Amino acid sequence: MQESFFTQAPYKYRPSIAGYLTNMKVDLNSMIADVLYLDKKNKINITKYNKNEIHFEIKSKADLDYSEDFLISILEHEHQNNTFDLNRLKKHVTVYESSIIKEMQGQFNLNIGLAQMKGLLPHVFLGIAANMVIGWITGMCGIFFFPAFFVMSSFGTYPTTSTFGLPFLLFATMYIGIFLAPYAVISVVVRQKLKKSPLEKKYLFKTFFWELVKLYFISLLSIPIMIFFIGAIFFPPIALIPLAFYAYFYYKYGIIAKKFLLWYKESEKATEHRIKWLEFKDFVIIHSEVEKRPIKYYEMWDEFYYYTLATGAIKEPFKE
Repeated sequence: MQESFFTQAPYKYRPSIAGYLTNMKVDLNSMIADVLYLDKKNKINITKYNKNEIHFEIKSKADLDYSEDFLISILEHEHQNNTFDLNRLKKHVTVYESSIIKEMQGQFNLNIGLAQMKGLLPHVFLGIAANMVIGWITGMCGIFFFPAFFVMSSFGTYPTTSTFGLPFLLFATMYIGIFLAPYAVISVVVRQKLKKSPLEKKYLFKTFFWELVKLYFISLLSIPIMIFFIGAIFFPPIALIPLAFYAYFYYKYGIIAKKFLLWYKESEKATEHRIKWLEFKDFVIIHSEVEKRPIKYYEMWDEFYYYTLATGAIKEPFKE
């Protein structure tokens, strides 16, 4: 893949839009990037950076679009002596994300119904449905391995603690194959999208497959947690512990599924812009150390800093 070179950001719109395209969400760092963007546009003037705080003064409210006006109203509402801290800003992330999604709907033909899905139950139901689909694919692929299981069992070749030869390798290969089968099937389904850029394969693995693998490892806790169901016979409220665990599992599964659907069904323009932002993000990380620098370095790096922050490369902008 030919390396892209950037002397400026690929697009000049609000950083949180770049953040949503690359991460399928607007987070606190995206909001902070938008505050820096307002400073760049001379709508506010940032005077000082402290730990978890930004000191500012409002310079102009002229020619603000809806999301900019909304963000300034948040700053006005939450500031104390022209200072806002992250904890006070954090509680507005969800509603601010909604304003960005509405703005992106016309520009990128965003599926606003799916993008605006909020709350525990919708994500849990989507997670259950997605898990059923993955389970069905796994089951169908497992059928193809059944003859091998039957033949091996007929010859008494089940792997035990004392058999680590061919039978063990065959069983290990089959189990790994069954586990990876859903990801192989999904990769085939989205193959046309993956052809658009090598970055799409990296994005698919990191944003979806790797997140599912981590979630499945967490699900291993369900085995000891089942003990609580047994204990519920004697003390019923204890059953809430496994129920809370499964609610969390399917909630996270639903978030991953929602991001996948938004990615798979996004418009051509959204794909083109997202790939450009991913190239920009990789370029900045490879050719600088901006992702390691605290927020005061915005004064030096300008738009490179706040777009890198919005796209997720800078994790802790207030850490010295």
